[in-house]
Amino acid sequence: MSKIVRVVAKHPETLRDASGRLVGAQPFDVDLRDAFWRRLWGWKDIVAAPVTNAATPAVKTASPAAAPTEGKA
Repeated sequence: MSKIVRVVAKHPETLRDASGRLVGAQPFDVDLRDAFWRRLWGWKDIVAAPVTNAATPAVKTASPAAAPTEGKA
């Protein structure tokens, strides 16, 4: 059983992965069985990424009743 967690860095401008690369501000997956990531999790340098709901549309559409009508005063 794996313990994969989607996380974000609290300080993405300075946090590096085990190979020395900057992790950035985007969410990424880590395996908490790895001692490196487990330490960062315990120190709160990485935290669980907020869950986004892909089913919810990001932009609301205008209803037909809200559309402007021409020629009516």
